[in-house]
Amino acid sequence: MTQDKNKCYITVLIILFIVYNIGILSDSKNTKIPIGKTGLSISGDRQTLINGSIGFYEASFNIYIEETVNFSFYYTDLETNTTISNLDNQTYFLHKYDTLGNHLGIENGTLLTAIDNSTILDLDTEFLSLGNYVILIYLNKVGYDHKNAMINIHILNRPTLINDVINLGMINETIYKGDALNFTFSYKDYLTGINLTNLDEKSYLWEKLDNDGNVIDNGIGELILSINNLYILDFDTQNQPSGNFSLTVLLRKINYTQKTAIIKLSINKRNFNYVLSNNFIKKGIEYRINVQKDHSVILLINLTDSAKSFIPLENASIILTIGGNNYEFKEIEEGIYKYEFLTDNINAFFEPISLKGVITITKENFDPEVIKITIVVGMLEVFPGMPFFYFLNIVVPFFLIISGLILYRYKLNKRRKD
Repeated sequence: MTQDKNKCYITVLIILFIVYNIGILSDSKNTKIPIGKTGLSISGDRQTLINGSIGFYEASFNIYIEETVNFSFYYTDLETNTTISNLDNQTYFLHKYDTLGNHLGIENGTLLTAIDNSTILDLDTEFLSLGNYVILIYLNKVGYDHKNAMINIHILNRPTLINDVINLGMINETIYKGDALNFTFSYKDYLTGINLTNLDEKSYLWEKLDNDGNVIDNGIGELILSINNLYILDFDTQNQPSGNFSLTVLLRKINYTQKTAIIKLSINKRNFNYVLSNNFIKKGIEYRINVQKDHSVILLINLTDSAKSFIPLENASIILTIGGNNYEFKEIEEGIYKYEFLTDNINAFFEPISLKGVITITKENFDPEVIKITIVVGMLEVFPGMPFFYFLNIVVPFFLIISGLILYRYKLNKRRKD
């Protein structure tokens, strides 16, 4: 319906041109009556061309805003093929429409004359807003057919680039908790290659997601303009909790196409990389350590950071827990931790004692590591391989027998003497 109304409106404008033409020429010696859009005359006026067309000239253009565009019109004598000079009328009417096709207003002016006698419409779109325009051109000189033209112009936002591409794909990043990571974006005028500043919006929306992708928290932030006119997204990742995040960036400036970027960010906790001393013996899912009663055992653990080229991991907390008691390892070198376990107070006289426990390794930004261990405290030995209790079980009866024999022999000899 709107389009039909516009067509009627344009038709009326053309008719007005014709009436205007008749009014101007009514006082001339060679009166003519133009017929519609053909530009043909029923008088003796010389026939003309406009941009090579004997009839009505029409063209359409898409133009980016803030561009200076010139439209040239050649009003030519058909017989001599020369451009007609010193026109009596070289007028334009500019009509603006919104995106729905509603007429918003009209302006008019005079076309410029070039050195080659062509007429020029010098259109500076910097002073025009986005939308659709219809420009009607009227050219006339007494004694010549008049000519009309219509230029349809669509003024568009200026195209832009984000990170030197038209459409930026999804950005996927995975980091470890505690790592600092910034995202940098360029926002350029596609036509000039110049980085855009003074944006109307340079924001981002962040969302924290659960394991099923549901939003459990969100917020907004601003990108920072750097000294080289790039935009920095500092999400403060080193202080964010572990988990999955979605970040949506929006860069926008009036008269320019806006750009967006989507970032999928995973922040993982670090895992410990540890090496145990040789006295840890692997037994299924746990480790076993053997030590004799009244001896101590040295426990050593070497920690490195696998996410950072296995550099020594300092300032970790390592706790040995046995029977509700906690024993803390000490860092003796960078990434090397030691604990000396004493067995003085452990009663392993009659049989070996197995002590179940765990070693817990913790550090900020790391997943805790739990190592199950069993410390087997062997019986007190008289010498290697001979527990003192067994020794007593062998020696004491033998000593009693010898003592009994000696006593018996002593009593027997005494009776003989008596």
